[in-house]
Amino acid sequence: MPSVSVIIVNYHGLEDTIACVQSLQTSRNTENLKIIVVNADDDSAERSKSTQVLQDQFPKIEILERKNLGFSGGNNEGAAYTLQNHNPEYLLFLNNDTRVDPSAIHELVSFAHNHNGELAAYAPKIYFESGYEFHKNAYNSSEHGKVFWYAGGLVDRKNMYAWHRGVDEVDFGQFDRAQETGFVTGCCMLVSRQTYQKIGGWNTKYFLYLEDLDYSERLRGRKGKLWYVPQAKIWHKNAGSSGGSGSQQQVYYQTRNRLYFGLKYAGMRTKVALVKEVFTKLKHGTHYEKMGLIDTLFYKMGKKHFTQEKE
Repeated sequence: MPSVSVIIVNYHGLEDTIACVQSLQTSRNTENLKIIVVNADDDSAERSKSTQVLQDQFPKIEILERKNLGFSGGNNEGAAYTLQNHNPEYLLFLNNDTRVDPSAIHELVSFAHNHNGELAAYAPKIYFESGYEFHKNAYNSSEHGKVFWYAGGLVDRKNMYAWHRGVDEVDFGQFDRAQETGFVTGCCMLVSRQTYQKIGGWNTKYFLYLEDLDYSERLRGRKGKLWYVPQAKIWHKNAGSSGGSGSQQQVYYQTRNRLYFGLKYAGMRTKVALVKEVFTKLKHGTHYEKMGLIDTLFYKMGKKHFTQEKE
């Protein structure tokens, strides 16, 4: 297998990261696999403590200690390090709250290698981890672990919303064909070294959420391709680093970053509609929606410091 560096950002998710690395160690053809954990925490003592735990349990992985630079900044740090020290043929950006099928990396790399020379990004079939489904009581026991989180990405360019194809559906083989897709999720994204060097790093203005949409759009702008590769499979716990679905951080960053993304890439008619939507939400939206919109308008991007929950 060609050389692959897996880049994982750990932020207050030590147990998830340990489980993720354990699953990676069961991967096929691991002789050319490097695992880089970017251990991010603004508290240096906590950062050192979690680094020691990871080093003791996984002496062969490489750990970078950094302040919290967000998902985008952490990925950039890991990519810069491994390109300088290992120069891998492929980089795999992977959420720490995932579990990887033993054949997943092999399948992704094989597919990419068959499209050698293509400017592209590749994502696998992604299920909710069993018990982490949005509507977990709606499924019987045999269906848990087979519910889609991502089977390709769809983008509504008139309204600048993006969503995952197949989300909440049980896998009955309906999304088993590899195909080009609207966007590739940053939960698990494979790119070649050449693609990463041409497109550049992740946009740190997003800090968290929608940076994968931006990356996909930049690839598309360079006539690159975005592939969904269902032969590769992983499982995802969803929103583990931001306090879970619906948390103040998730609402804030998704509101702010959607507006930023739309004003950056949408057509003029859609931009006008987004501005009208801003005025409506500033009047009727939640506290964290309003905060996100105001910060976008004043170009206050990057990391946001939160104090307490408020409506």
